[in-house]
Amino acid sequence: IINVCYMEYPASDQLKAIYANFLSAAIKYNRAGTTKMMQASTWNKPQAVSSLASTTVEIYQKLRKKFNTSEQRHYLFCPRDLTKWIFNIMRYDLS
Repeated sequence: IINVCYMEYPASDQLKAIYANFLSAAIKYNRAGTTKMMQASTWNKPQAVSSLASTTVEIYQKLRKKFNTSEQRHYLFCPRDLTKWIFNIMRYDLS
């Protein structure tokens, strides 16, 4: 007997909540381990972090809808790609 488990990807509002928390931690402690980005007045506001998370998730959803596997088999977007985007945002000085 084989057990199969299948989980759906999180809904859009769940992704926004997940990545807003992830972004706030990433902005608080950037790649260098300093709090330089958090000192910038723009990123002290939770609304700004939430807005960035919402925008990132919306772009992800649009890309997933536009580039699907029915067109090309290698077009497969998953939340892992969204996590990579967040890690890449940490490479830049957002202040």
